[in-house]
Amino acid sequence: MRGIVVSGLLAGAAVWCQSTVGSANGQPLMSKVPERTSVIGAFWITNGRAPTDEIEIQAAMTRRQCEDLRGQIMAAVVHTEKERFGIAVSAAEGAALSKVYWELHDPESEAAKRRSNAQALEAALVQVYEQGKAAEFVYQQSVASSGMPRAVWESNLELGRNADFRANLKTTANISAQAVMKSTDKANVALIERRKLDQAVDNELAIQDSEFGKYVDLLHRSTHEMNPFESQMSAVPSAQLKYILRKRAEWWQNRYSETKVVINDPLLRQRCQLGTFE
Repeated sequence: MRGIVVSGLLAGAAVWCQSTVGSANGQPLMSKVPERTSVIGAFWITNGRAPTDEIEIQAAMTRRQCEDLRGQIMAAVVHTEKERFGIAVSAAEGAALSKVYWELHDPESEAAKRRSNAQALEAALVQVYEQGKAAEFVYQQSVASSGMPRAVWESNLELGRNADFRANLKTTANISAQAVMKSTDKANVALIERRKLDQAVDNELAIQDSEFGKYVDLLHRSTHEMNPFESQMSAVPSAQLKYILRKRAEWWQNRYSETKVVINDPLLRQRCQLGTFE
């Protein structure tokens, strides 16, 4: 499992202060009110329609809050295991992997694509929120021909209510190839950390389970790495592959069940069904 740290707290209006609502393995669990427009935008992407009423919006905000908390708990477990295995990756390692990536891809082409998309979306949102044009008119006249699906437009329309979102589009509309290249460094640090952690887990499982060790060795021998970002796997019996995946999932589930989770608010714990971590 991959744990991603995000934060959110149910409420009817956006309040940007964060509060500590508990801890996981000693790591604080932080919460803040999710941005309403973000929740509605995500609802459009997931469901292809707007929320029916305020009740459905509040239910979606509750789900966001609970998903964020569970993500933080999972991230705390990953942090604990990285410390136990002694896994650390430097910024230089991330930058080196980024260099390899951009030797395989064209940063100017990527930057041009981001600029073009941001400029088009910013222009459309300016028509709606600053020039007062009808959203449907703007979609039909300026957006639909670009191939943007209706749900994606409606999502961006909700996000665009936030002036900060539109300001970020202005920044992206002027992004340079150098900035695009630099933006991958942090992600590549996380990628290297994850690969090292996955390898450490496999090594531990192989010591505990000789059958797993045999199957995962076959998997590695059957995998051809074309570059650090692409690989091809030749035929591995599905039963053996399923065994590997099951054992890995069981290993992580055991770590989650061992996690010391404290939620200060009993109602929050019940609403998000976080008792499974306790």
